Amino acid sequence: MATGDLLSFSEQQLVDCAYESYGNEGCHGGLQDYAYKYYEDGFLAEDESIYKYISGTRDSTHPCQYNAATTTGVAVSSFTAVAHSDKDQMMAALN
Repeated sequence: MATGDLLSFSEQQLVDCAYESYGNEGCHGGLQDYAYKYYEDGFLAEDESIYKYISGTRDSTHPCQYNAATTTGVAVSSFTAVAHSDKDQMMAALN
């Protein structure tokens, strides 16, 4: 939001790295709250061109490849869940 650039973050990073510690079973749908918590805890988002999506499954042969040196620098400081059908909540969150 700060730069106006639209970045494409790595889904594979969340599948690999926010799996066990955060309970985010990304290959089984995942939960955005767990993904945001992972980011909120200080892990920066990696660009999907660097941390490429490789499969629809996660296994022990593909551990977390997080590399702080190759991140986008984008961090999550906080997040708010809103009901998808509540226009007032959505407007408040956007403001």
